[in-house]
Amino acid sequence: MTSAVQAQVSSASTGNVRFFIAANQEGGVIQAMQGPGFSRIPTAVVQGTMAPATLQAQATTWGQQLHAAGINFNFAPVMDVVPPGTDAQNQPIGALQREYGHDPMTVGSHGVAVLTGMHQSGIAVSLKHFPGLG
Repeated sequence: MTSAVQAQVSSASTGNVRFFIAANQEGGVIQAMQGPGFSRIPTAVVQGTMAPATLQAQATTWGQQLHAAGINFNFAPVMDVVPPGTDAQNQPIGALQREYGHDPMTVGSHGVAVLTGMHQSGIAVSLKHFPGLG
């Protein structure tokens, strides 16, 4: 289906910009694409315990799976920093384990690992959330 949608794009109407076919594929409960052909992606809290190089390799695989499905844009990674001890009170991010950690260095290094892995697979990403929910 995504190929059919992309076939409707004409360079005259879009200035050679293809359609973005997007999914929200963060991991944990925020994983739109599931089933055959898609790995179960762990929560960002679990991803935050991985070495960044390991996470980047995993994100490359996840990106390849999206690419194989015709998806070229991922609404991830989440770059919010949730203060320590406030996960339960932070409903949109912390309570759903959508943060890589509780400090900017961990969140930054792991967010960049996901971004890099996705880009290596040809997937554009959206760093979120601004101005910030965490």
